[in-house]
Formats: sequence, structure tokens, C-alpha cells
Amino acid sequence: MGVRKKRIGLLIDYLVSEYCENLVDGISAYCKDNDIELLLFVIGEIYSSAPKTYNYQYVATTAHIREANVDGFVIVSGTQIHTMSQKEFLSYLRSYKSLPIVNISMELPEIPSIIVDCTQAFSSMIQYLITEQKCRRFALMGVDSKSYDVKTRTRIFKEVLRKNDISIKNTVFWKSNFEYERTYQILQDYHRKGKPFDFDAIVALNDNMAFACMDFCQKQLGLKVPEDIIITGFDDINRASFFTPSLTTINQHVEYQGMKAAETLSKLIDKKKVPMLQIVNAEAVIRQSSNRIKSEEVNTKLLKFETELDSRYAVTEWYNRRTQIYHAAQFYSGMHYDIDVTRVGKLLTTELIQFGFESFAIVVYENPIEQLYPYEYFNLPQKAYLISGYDSTTGFNFAEKSIDIEFNPNECIIPEGYMQFTGDGTVVLAVYHNTIQYGYLIVKHSDYDLGVYDLIAKAIANQLASSSTYTQMVKERSAISDRFRKLDVIAHTDELTGLKNRRGFMELGQATMNFAETIGQSGLVIYCDMDGLKKINDNYGHEAGDKAIIAQGNILRNNFRSNDIVGRIGGDEFCIISPNLKEEDFKHIKEKIMNDCVKWTEENKSPYALSISMGYISYPDEDIGFNLTQLLADADSSLYVEKRRKKAEKAQEEKNRRLR
Repeated sequence: MGVRKKRIGLLIDYLVSEYCENLVDGISAYCKDNDIELLLFVIGEIYSSAPKTYNYQYVATTAHIREANVDGFVIVSGTQIHTMSQKEFLSYLRSYKSLPIVNISMELPEIPSIIVDCTQAFSSMIQYLITEQKCRRFALMGVDSKSYDVKTRTRIFKEVLRKNDISIKNTVFWKSNFEYERTYQILQDYHRKGKPFDFDAIVALNDNMAFACMDFCQKQLGLKVPEDIIITGFDDINRASFFTPSLTTINQHVEYQGMKAAETLSKLIDKKKVPMLQIVNAEAVIRQSSNRIKSEEVNTKLLKFETELDSRYAVTEWYNRRTQIYHAAQFYSGMHYDIDVTRVGKLLTTELIQFGFESFAIVVYENPIEQLYPYEYFNLPQKAYLISGYDSTTGFNFAEKSIDIEFNPNECIIPEGYMQFTGDGTVVLAVYHNTIQYGYLIVKHSDYDLGVYDLIAKAIANQLASSSTYTQMVKERSAISDRFRKLDVIAHTDELTGLKNRRGFMELGQATMNFAETIGQSGLVIYCDMDGLKKINDNYGHEAGDKAIIAQGNILRNNFRSNDIVGRIGGDEFCIISPNLKEEDFKHIKEKIMNDCVKWTEENKSPYALSISMGYISYPDEDIGFNLTQLLADADSSLYVEKRRKKAEKAQEEKNRRLR
């Protein structure tokens, strides 16, 4: 086993934000330049704000944050402290005290932190709106959050307004959740209440909310941006440059934050001293959405004016992402095969290779784990299986394996040698469906939009859930069929002898007759009656009678073929259907049966003689053909003749004995 390269982890909430993408780009760039392996753990919200959505299940990936898998990790505190206090967050991080940690977003005691100072940039932008764009009537699209960043941005906004004698009371404050849809809904609700929409500017605390404000104003109110209303954002995500109009916002240099965090963590792992606090200065970027009044000269050096845009990049990026999401959606909708869980691994391997992934692995736990409520810690089971995977570098292809690969996920995230981790980043996602944890997906980050990996993980979870349900359904159907078969055997089997009872004999017998009629087959129907069973019961008891019946049944079974139908249709009555049996052959069988009865009597020193009378009729009969009921009646008549003959012979023997 070779020495593992330095490996760091990045704990992020979700994969759908451009903030996350920019952060990953920065950390990945440092890792590639310094030959460091990068794992991206998607952990959701540690304290879930919406447990009914099952997003709390993402937290399961934090179980892999251990020395066996990473040498240290970077965590983004700002996205977690929306739903938990700083004290709670610090308490959570202490559970990883054996690992070096670097924090991004806000200053934390005892943990090296990379923070952005937006005070000057944000203040300058608000001041620019007031001084240069003559804005007096403001609205703030804020966020309902405990986040230090949110509180800081709100405080700065209020301070600049007060400094310029703008009434806070006349300013409208909305609280969204950083998301486009919720922001749009808030504006709709505000407008429906008939409240005046006479703002000079709306300041949004992130770009997605700003886009929602711009769309609402233009589509719902017919307001032009910036001519009728100015709108600004915060974060400077890629779309901010290419939106129409382009968005004035705050650039936090997220990629650079990521690079500094990775560099700091690498030094910590090497036991080097690092500063406890590193500050990155934000920058205000002035674009079209706030450029209502063309100023010849602006009295601040803290603003960056961006006017020339290359729209070709935006179109290419939009097209690539649209295509990727479309393919991922097709993959998602197709993952509902009715296939047994033992075959699902090879199916997923083939599908994901065709999708275009160059390196991936799917691990499932020995048994699915139900997590009904939000949790902070997930307990990994002792046994898991690598059921699907591929790596173009190592040559691993699970489709060529004959069995799943068993290992302990507490010892490693994946057995060594199957996947190669790189500085590009390898995404780790929980594979869950509603309340059930099935395992996790490991996939190398390449040119795909990060959101694609999340969609693929959900598709895999759907297939695992579908396969589990299908397998369970097949097992239940099989169990039901087995029960029915057993009940059918019981219903058609004589409890004492194990032969067919009357119902079983008649149903199978008539079916045999119907088949014989179809193929023109002949044979014998034989009717048997034990001799003297009543006397045995009367003289020796019913237990002795049952013993005689069992013995007689065994003798009949042993003397006929396996394809002959032997049944006990009454207390002392047996019947046999013997296809292709000739009369002369029956005479030999009958003689052997009689001999076996004598043999049994002698070997068991029985006080009574085991004996049976047998009558038969050939089928098809000239008059009744293949009708089993009538054939049995005629065979019974033949038996009656045999009984009378035996009775006459016995009477003659008794008479001769007396004469002697």
C-alpha cells in the first residue's frame, strides 16, 4: 500500500449555487497546483430548517469526515448559521477536534477563518445610489437568518441611510431566503395588498433575489430597470454580468477565498503556523441596473465600473448547462426499472458510463437505514458494498465484476485501488429516498454543472428504492405462491398416507383423462378396498387401523410408477390411474402387492393380516370414454366381483377345514 497524497475535504451545503461553484473552483485550483486530493462533501443544513423536504438526509455524508478519509477540511460557516447559532456551530465542530479545520465566511474563535470585509464596498455602493443616482426611497430584500453576514449587510445598509438622513421607518424591509422563487412570491404578496411600489431602489442581499426583483418589476409592474427603478444584488455570480440589464452587485472574490482557505489548511496539516484571521476585501461592481443617471465623475475609488460585456460566454455557458440538466433530467426520469437489487449495480454502471462520467462509485449499506427525523450525526454501519463503479484511470469497471465488493465504510470511504482522487474534486453525496438512507455516491467533478451530480444521486436513490420495492414485491408474491402451493397440497393430500385425497385425486385424475383423450392414450383405472379394516379397528383399536392404512398406502405407492396417480378416496378405499398400463402387467403388479402385504404382516408380527382387493377397468371405455367418475364406478363394480370371489373362496376354505 503506497503513501496517500495529502487529501482535504470541503463541506458545503448544496450544489446548486454559483457561490458554491466559485468556491470549489478556487479550492480546486490550489489543490491541482499543489498535488492535493480534494473531496467535496455535500452536507445540507446541519440543523435542517425544512425537515419535511428530507434535506436533512444530506448530513449523512459528514460521517465520512474522519482521519481515514481526509487530513483536514474547510467548512463554510455562513451557510450553516442561517439555521443555528454560533455557539451551536462551534459545539458541532468540536466533534472533529482531531482534524485541522479552516472556516470560510465568518470569524470563529480558535479556528482559522477566512472572511470577507464588505463594509467599505457595500457602503460605497449604497452611497453611490444616494449621491449619484439620487435615490431616497429604498427597500431591502433581506433574509430571515441568524447569519452574521446577513446581519452585517443589514446593519451597513441602515447606517448609510441614517448618515444621509433617510428615514428607516419609511424604508421597506422584506425577508426572503436567498432563493428566486420565494423572493418573487414576497413581491407578489406585497403588491396584491395594494401597497405602493414607489421605490427608487431595491437593494437585495444576494444576486438571485435581485434577479427575482428585476423580473417582477419588469414583467408584473412594467417598470424599466434602471430608468424607473434601480436594483442591486450581492455576490457577483456569473449571471450578474450577462443579465439584462447587467446587475450592480458586490464581488466577494469567492474563488480567492477558496484558494486562501485551501492554502491555510494545507499549512495546518503540515503543522505550520497560520493566521487565525485573514480578511479579503469585497469590491462593488457598478453595472447597468444602477446606472440611471450618467455621472461624469464619481467621488469614490471603491467602485468598479464594468461596461463592456462578452455575451458569447454567457450564451455558451447557458447552452452547456441547459444540455447537461436536460440529460440529467432524462436520466432521472428513466431510473425506474423493475429490476432485482442483485442486478441493479451493473445496470447503474452501464447507465452512468453512457451518461459520460469518467470516475464514479456507488456504495450501499448492508441494510437500508431509516432516518425519520433530522439529525446531527449519522452512524455508519459496519458493512457496506461497492455495487457500481468505473474509473477510466485505474481501469476499474464494475460491469466486469461477478460479485459486489464488501468493506467497512468506517475504515475507508471506498476500498483502495478502485478510484483515483484528484485536485479537481470528488463529490460525495448521500443516496437517500425520503426517510431511507441507501448509501452514497462518489463521483469525480469534471465539466458538469455541480447541480447535475445532485440530480444523478436522486435518480440512483429512486432506482434503488424501486429495485428494493420490486424485490420485496417479488419475494412477497413468491411467499404467497408458496403458501398457496402448501395450502393446495394440504387441500389435495390425505393427511394419514400422504397420497392424494378424494379432491386431489378427482381433479388431477380428470385432468389426466382429458390429456389422455387429447393424445389418444389408454390405461387402467384401478379401485381398491382394504380387507377387514372394520374388524381391525374393532378388535385392535383405531391406532392399529391407521397403521394398517399407512402400510397399505406405502405398498401401493411403491408398486406403481411416479407418473401414476395413487389416492385414498375413503376410509379403506384407494384408487389408481395408471396411463399405458396393460391388463397383463396389472396382474403382475397385483400379485406383488399381495406378496408385499403378506411380507408386511410377517415382518411386523401383526395379529391381523394386511390384505386388499382390487378391481379395474380399461380406458377409454367403449361406452363412457374418458369420464373418470363413471370409470371409477365401473372399476368399483369390478372390485365388488373380486370381493365376492374372495368371500366365496374364504367360505369354501372354512367349509373344507371343518370337514377335515
